[in-house]
Amino acid sequence: MIKNILVLVFYPQEGYYRIKRSSKLWEALVLILLAVIVRLVSIYWNHYPLNPVDPRFTNLLLEVLTVIVPIISWTIAAYMITSITDGEAGLLDYMKCTAYALIPYIVLTIPLAGISRMLSLSNIGFFGFAQGLIFLWVGILLYLQLMALNSYTPSQTVKSVLLTIFGIACIWVVCVIIYVFTANIIIFARLVIQEIQLIFYT
Repeated sequence: MIKNILVLVFYPQEGYYRIKRSSKLWEALVLILLAVIVRLVSIYWNHYPLNPVDPRFTNLLLEVLTVIVPIISWTIAAYMITSITDGEAGLLDYMKCTAYALIPYIVLTIPLAGISRMLSLSNIGFFGFAQGLIFLWVGILLYLQLMALNSYTPSQTVKSVLLTIFGIACIWVVCVIIYVFTANIIIFARLVIQEIQLIFYT
């Protein structure tokens, strides 16, 4: 696992080949768990004036979902898009490689939170820039993931990234529609039950 991380950091495409061939699913699950832990720790350790999230009003379940949902969404959307555009990777390959793409976030977020405790509100621009670089690095690794796993050219990869992002948006829209529809059905069922109770017990 450590060797795969080192190879991925310094030689991303070779790293993804290694991850696809030899990594196990448990490694991906461990990395995702670490990403969740890093997210929660950073919320409470970031210097308060620089913290985009107020720890006093943090919903821990929601914060966990902000890590897990994008990972699952990217994995599913990337697999669906590339499977219809001559892709070569399976769903588990995407899950494992996406988890490994979180390495910059896992490794750098906590040190950045520690540095933030030495900064003031006037340094919020630097803090935001540093956070942006971490997410940019993760984004580059996701781009290289699609290229390496499917032997795509740069232009094919850009097209797949854009389609994957569109696919994620579609997944989220569908989930919201299902949630709203289900909530309305539950509300309607409760009203019907209340009406029946009023009829028979009054």
